[in-house]
Amino acid sequence: MVVPQSHKKDASISDLFMKVSGKGTAQTNDNAQPAQSSTISDSIISTDDTEPVTRTFLESLFGALRTDIATLKQVLAKDMNKLGDRVDTLDHSGEELAAHQREILELQDRNTDLRSQVEDLENRSRRADIRIKGVLLQATGGNLEENTSRLFHHIAQDLAPHKIVIERVHRAG
Repeated sequence: MVVPQSHKKDASISDLFMKVSGKGTAQTNDNAQPAQSSTISDSIISTDDTEPVTRTFLESLFGALRTDIATLKQVLAKDMNKLGDRVDTLDHSGEELAAHQREILELQDRNTDLRSQVEDLENRSRRADIRIKGVLLQATGGNLEENTSRLFHHIAQDLAPHKIVIERVHRAG
């Protein structure tokens, strides 16, 4: 098989033949080996410049093209599958993130409700508290509980002494 002289003069065509056939300097995938010392142009160009490009030669070039295209399609399919897997992973991660955010909001609402309940219960537990204002520190003497008990008996004289139960007495302010 011979390439006409007009084709020999154009180096880009012989480079194209080398790339198409997978020989020469072109590499078709990540694991491709460097080109061998002989190129496709060496094997298809003869010294006789009068022979035209034959059908067999073109079929071999197209066969090489088909092989390269099939290989590229396989590589592309693998890459698309990997990309699809990554997109699926990101979608799943996004769904998990949204679920966690909803859960955080629910827990924050629950925390707010519980804090309100605790505050309410603390306020209700203080309902039995009695605050006495205006009693001077000197008037109470040393024993607050005894002096407070006497004050209540003085105010409510009809109550029996054992009816008044004082859990705790302390000074405030």
